[in-house]
Amino acid sequence: ALALLPFLAEGLTHDPASAPTLETEAYPEVVKKGLASLGTAQSLDGENEGAIGSSMTAHLLGLVAFSEAFALADNDDKKSRDDVKARDELKDRAEKAVDRLIKFQGKKNGEWAVGREEDTARDTAFAAVALQTARSHGIGVPVGPLRKAVKHLETYHSGDPPPGSRFSPPHKPGSRFSPPPNQPADAELTALCLLAMLGDGREHDAPEIVAGCDFLAGFAPAVDAARTERSALFFVVAGEALRTVEGGRYDAWNAAVRSFLTARQVQEGDAAGSWDPAIFGGESGGAGDRVWATACAALCLQSHFRCLSLSRPLP
Repeated sequence: ALALLPFLAEGLTHDPASAPTLETEAYPEVVKKGLASLGTAQSLDGENEGAIGSSMTAHLLGLVAFSEAFALADNDDKKSRDDVKARDELKDRAEKAVDRLIKFQGKKNGEWAVGREEDTARDTAFAAVALQTARSHGIGVPVGPLRKAVKHLETYHSGDPPPGSRFSPPHKPGSRFSPPPNQPADAELTALCLLAMLGDGREHDAPEIVAGCDFLAGFAPAVDAARTERSALFFVVAGEALRTVEGGRYDAWNAAVRSFLTARQVQEGDAAGSWDPAIFGGESGGAGDRVWATACAALCLQSHFRCLSLSRPLP
């Protein structure tokens, strides 16, 4: 699912017409096979109906991939019956994934409880962003559960940083988040929560949004650093939040991330074009594998021109 997103970010779909150049003409078949593989990972009936893969992360990334593929599919009435059928199937799969999420959302607090509080907070924030993405691309998502999830996320406000830390003095309430609440801020959770708040309609110049984005911007990588302590996914989500708000803060972030990544892309051998996962760290369980690191890096480099956005609807 994650590996499909950079192709979709370029506007490439299963339709050969989406690849107008010689260097991209092979990619629609790649996308077609990727979507087919993703489809086999989704249960269409029984007690697991709608579930994609075996983890919450796989399910959410699958939902985003199906939603973006549906949004990009050409809705021209002159398209063949097979094209229309393929587009309808993408929407059906995305909506089944949405139904699965809504079914297992906490009815009282709006969270997705998966065990540890750290995992519940992060998965709830990620689920809110994925559902907002699906809704912006024309997938049926009820507003009520989304609002309840965002409201729950606001309970994970972090405590003030310790005296003398990088982020003293005390910060604006509602601008940083931690699991459990009132602990030092978790950068990845903060990025997800801010993106969810923006997707819920929070004003870009709201004090908590401005302060939160200032916090995220402080994690821009140094160009000459060998690695970063942040996860690859953090850079994708933080970049999307900063891009949504726009302005000089995003421009500086984008320049720093692009410089860091382009200097560390593998240039030779079987791994040419990829990124070594060892250059990333982070709160979300480590760096992941090479495919994960490369897909995230590609999405970061596409941030300023993505055909679709994780947090803004199509024009």
